[in-house]
Amino acid sequence: MAAAPPVFRLPAVHSSPTTAQYAKHALRHKPYYTPAFSMTKEQWHKTLLAPWFRKTDPLMPAYPHGKNVHFPEANYGLYGGATLATGHRISRGRNKGKTLRKWFPNIRVETVRSRALGRDLTIPIRARVMRTIRKVGGLDQYVLGSRPARIKELGLLGWKLRWLVMTSPRMKQAYAAERKKLGLSDNYSAIERFEHAWNDPERRQQMIDEQEEAWAKLKAKMDRYDAHVEAQWTASDTKYLALEEAYTSDKAKRAFSLLDTKPSHFAFPDTVEEIPYDQFAKLPQLVRDGEATIESLAAEQRAQQADEEKQIVKQWA
Repeated sequence: MAAAPPVFRLPAVHSSPTTAQYAKHALRHKPYYTPAFSMTKEQWHKTLLAPWFRKTDPLMPAYPHGKNVHFPEANYGLYGGATLATGHRISRGRNKGKTLRKWFPNIRVETVRSRALGRDLTIPIRARVMRTIRKVGGLDQYVLGSRPARIKELGLLGWKLRWLVMTSPRMKQAYAAERKKLGLSDNYSAIERFEHAWNDPERRQQMIDEQEEAWAKLKAKMDRYDAHVEAQWTASDTKYLALEEAYTSDKAKRAFSLLDTKPSHFAFPDTVEEIPYDQFAKLPQLVRDGEATIESLAAEQRAQQADEEKQIVKQWA
């Protein structure tokens, strides 16, 4: 009986550029202005500070338009691309002249229902965005809009809600029914995992061929560079005599030369084990190395989260 092929595990995904995109929003400077609404501590804990919402999925793609640097308050709500408008108040009476002033967007704390998530979300929403949500049929339909203008006005909060709605069990069932109706395979995923592609022999060979083609181009460039250096090298350079001897004796010993081993010569595994998504970040690196315990990390995380919540509530008070 033939031995089973070796099975390898990929390292767990703990962070990504997306998690870094949201990391700096827990602690921030004093707001540029005091908004017209005032969120209480209970309202903050309902959605924005809830554990299920604060956790950012490492597999979530980064928001293409980035965070709002000039109007940071828009990163915490659905502002629809609104920002501060500056202008003048013109007086034509006795004290005629111009006075600088600003116009703030009409923001209110609204509680909207997400059918896909099965939750009531309490978040700051602009009045015009709220009108659009009612027009399209709900929050889920609003964040799932695919037009470029809709993507641009979502902001960081809307982009995160879009990912949560798309990966919810209810939407996954709807997508599965649509795939079945269109005749697509059941295991189709918009985000293909490496294990699925590598365990397919044809896809695995295709990836190896692409790597070997890239290696061949790089090897040709390295050979041209070696030929050029050897042609230009002269024995009169006594300063680099030691380097000359090491460089011209054996190409395989050159630290900056490309190896002659092709990617196809390496022994790659035939099967890569698929790790369930809920086990990706179950054990941190410190716990696996024995430098900490799960209890100590949990206590440290709760203390840090409490300090962040106090600072956020204090800034918006």
